[in-house]
Amino acid sequence: MTFNVLVVDPFALANNPEERNAIFANIIKQLEQEFPGITASHDSDSHKLTLSYEGEKFVYALRSDLDKDGIALELQENPDTYHAIIAAAMNLKGLAETNPDKWQEVLQTLQLAVRMGAGTDSIIMRDEAGNPIAEKNIKQVSNCPGINAPAAAHSVIEMLLYGTKHPRIQEMKQAVLNKETDANNLSHVYGVAIDNTSRGDKIGAPNNLSEKIAAITGAGNIGSIVIRELCKTCKQVRVSSESLNNLSDEEKAYLNKTYPNLVIYGRDDTSIFEGADIVSLHTPYRAGQSATLTQETLSKLNEGATVVNIGRGGLVDPGAMKEAIRNAKVGHFYSDVDIFFRGQDKEPDGPAAAYWELACDDNSKNSITLLPHGVSDAIVDVRQAMAVKALSISVRALAQEAHINNVYCADAAAVSSSEQPKEVESLAAEAKKNTSKNMSAVDPAFKMHKVGGEALTTTGAIRE
Repeated sequence: MTFNVLVVDPFALANNPEERNAIFANIIKQLEQEFPGITASHDSDSHKLTLSYEGEKFVYALRSDLDKDGIALELQENPDTYHAIIAAAMNLKGLAETNPDKWQEVLQTLQLAVRMGAGTDSIIMRDEAGNPIAEKNIKQVSNCPGINAPAAAHSVIEMLLYGTKHPRIQEMKQAVLNKETDANNLSHVYGVAIDNTSRGDKIGAPNNLSEKIAAITGAGNIGSIVIRELCKTCKQVRVSSESLNNLSDEEKAYLNKTYPNLVIYGRDDTSIFEGADIVSLHTPYRAGQSATLTQETLSKLNEGATVVNIGRGGLVDPGAMKEAIRNAKVGHFYSDVDIFFRGQDKEPDGPAAAYWELACDDNSKNSITLLPHGVSDAIVDVRQAMAVKALSISVRALAQEAHINNVYCADAAAVSSSEQPKEVESLAAEAKKNTSKNMSAVDPAFKMHKVGGEALTTTGAIRE
């Protein structure tokens, strides 16, 4: 059988055929290692990637010219052509918004959707109760969590240590101000390697965070890396996380021993922001959810605090943030959430558009940095890794009916395996792996801390 897959926003950031062919050669080489016996070819003229494996053929149509409305139109006009769709910034909601009458009909023709990234709110519509409205139509929706986590986390650390002194941050900020947010046209910016140490002499001395208090919301793949890095440099790192708050006393004690300046807060405990100098947001967001940073929570920060949001625009109340910037409660706001420029006049659109006037105002432009969302996704090495994972998922899902990283599955009885890069490990997973029941093989000298009701250390108290 031949499976036809629509690929939106091709896997490689390359502006010339030679570079693109070299990138696809690397992708094919990695697929050959994962699937012994697979044959693959990339035709740069027809913009197609063809794979053959275990008697099945997969033809991937690589399209860089489709936005969410273009996706809708392509699927509407070719309802019997595609078995699956893969995209880096896919928004199936665009189909429902463009032509609701075709919504169910078109989805019935797709067996699989794969998001080249971790976010799930942009790849399937949900009702007010949070239930997928694509039920009984599309069979599987999968994502690729963890692959961009190290690069995304290190981008946050770059912002905190160097800010706009870092050439990559500076160039990306200027690109947005120039109304250039198409990743394929910004490879000269995104291709700059992330390195927080060896380039320090060229960038200048990093900001001194040794007396700073950091408040981090979320301890997933990206948040956990940010937390570990900040624990090396900050006076105190506060974390609001349901997964950490639900750990056993023994598991929390392990984290306290390993990261003595870490303080765990409940997920909705807004006291985490009291006196904080740094805020970094790493929690999911769903439509209708209340913002994390509001006038109330922002008022709790120290004067001149630095705030970073590389997640979703809805995590921050734009009105409250703009006021906090104007009155210097927030010294600098880094926003790496969606911003687009529509039409001939390139009018700003998307969640970050609310800050556009502030970003262009001479009185405030040095206090806000707008970045194209997904800066880490667009780094060539990260995009290649995403490509391999997305292709791998599609081959196994279509040919073998495997369920991998499903965020939605029409078959309620199907069991989805969770696959993430080996180098990505959340703090909760680290704590569970290294508690006493497993410690004999890791650290025979490990002894359980007594938590009781007392703080273990001044800065390392475990809070419930």
